[in-house]
Amino acid sequence: MGRINYSLMNKYLFTATGRWDGASQLAEGNKWDFFPSLAVAWKMEEEPFLQNIYWINQMKIRFGWGVTGNSAVSPYSTKGSLLSANQVFNNKEVPGAKAEVMPNYSLGWEKTSQINVGLDFGFLNNRISGSFEYYNSNTSDLLLNRSIPAILGYVNILANVGKTQNTGVEITLSGVPVQSNDFSWQIDLNWGTNKEKIVELAQGKQDDKANGWFIGHPIQVFRDYEYDRLWQDTEEDQRLIDIYKTVGQLTYIPGQTKVVDQQPMIEVDEGTEGSKTYTLGSGEKITLMDNGFGKINDDDAVILGSNRPKWVGGITNTLTYKNWQFNCFIHARVGNLYYGLLQTYGRRVEKNVWSPTNTKGKYPQPTTQSFSDHSEVMNYAKGSMVAVRNIALSYTFTNDLTKRLNLSNVQIYGQVLNPFIFGGDLVKVGINPDDVTGWETKSDAKMGGQTNNTALLRSYVIGLRVGF
Repeated sequence: MGRINYSLMNKYLFTATGRWDGASQLAEGNKWDFFPSLAVAWKMEEEPFLQNIYWINQMKIRFGWGVTGNSAVSPYSTKGSLLSANQVFNNKEVPGAKAEVMPNYSLGWEKTSQINVGLDFGFLNNRISGSFEYYNSNTSDLLLNRSIPAILGYVNILANVGKTQNTGVEITLSGVPVQSNDFSWQIDLNWGTNKEKIVELAQGKQDDKANGWFIGHPIQVFRDYEYDRLWQDTEEDQRLIDIYKTVGQLTYIPGQTKVVDQQPMIEVDEGTEGSKTYTLGSGEKITLMDNGFGKINDDDAVILGSNRPKWVGGITNTLTYKNWQFNCFIHARVGNLYYGLLQTYGRRVEKNVWSPTNTKGKYPQPTTQSFSDHSEVMNYAKGSMVAVRNIALSYTFTNDLTKRLNLSNVQIYGQVLNPFIFGGDLVKVGINPDDVTGWETKSDAKMGGQTNNTALLRSYVIGLRVGF
């Protein structure tokens, strides 16, 4: 690795690096690659035109660019290590072997190129300070399992597939609104947002439904039917139930989940071009445009959201009065989607269920009757939450006492960890929306709330710190 550092009169800073990295698990000819980076900065507070502005302590503009690589694949992924697999020879089963995975003899580095533009500032003797940062990250040749025809003997192959992009803004602020001899109040705030999207896949700008990858959306998304409401035992709903049974052979009953048919029901006169006439179970004849309405299938699935939050943030308040100090930290994560609210696998019994006498019930009515069941779509819920992570109070003993005890410092403190959490339906039913264990793989993501969730533990701590 090589590095160059340069500064001019402490105003202009320049750093450049370059490195060659090798990964033995990649394919021959693709094991080594070059990754450069550079960074420049301008300390504007050192310029004459700002030195006379007394309330500006720091004003630095930064720019950085660099390329990093990812080779996180299992050893021998490109070699096709063998495992035992019997074969058929002359109509007889004989011992044999096959490659554990389909080898990719051209597998190479996944590369990410990123630019950062930032501003560091400090005002009023640094009583107000912080930074603003914008970044744009483009990843190409992603290391992902690509679906292939099963006739090849494997259902996927690890390959360098497509491009993704992440753009975001990060803000940190620190301020001291009040400062006196006996009392001070400091606020520290951080906030960040990130927009992730797939730019290109193996077939260019075409979606890859088999893998659940869609152009313009994050890698990890929830694609499913869209929940509408519960079917009701009304004349209008009974007619619509009859239409679905006649058109799409779907059996719906009052008190069960109704999903959004993404194609509208268009009634027209009989004989209209592109239409079809049906005779309902009630005997009514109806003519509908043949546009896919009445058949709930993959064409009706939509992208509901992602487990990626739209933004995250935190705020810390620190109040000091003489030897006392109070501290409180609050964390927020907003805009992500969560799966697991209804607990359809029987891990929680819902009470507010629909019934003929409770038609405003929120959850489907338990029944042994056969019907077309879409209740799983009710598992999706907004995962936004605000959690008070820590509340602490401490007292530091005076120097006179510590000197008499021949100690450098003595402090007693008490704190509460995770005392409060606020949110929507997830929090109300006891789910911890901050636990996303196992959500980074597609097979686990749709089971987040039902198999991986843990309780948010509240802890009380009393302690003594002694320095010698």
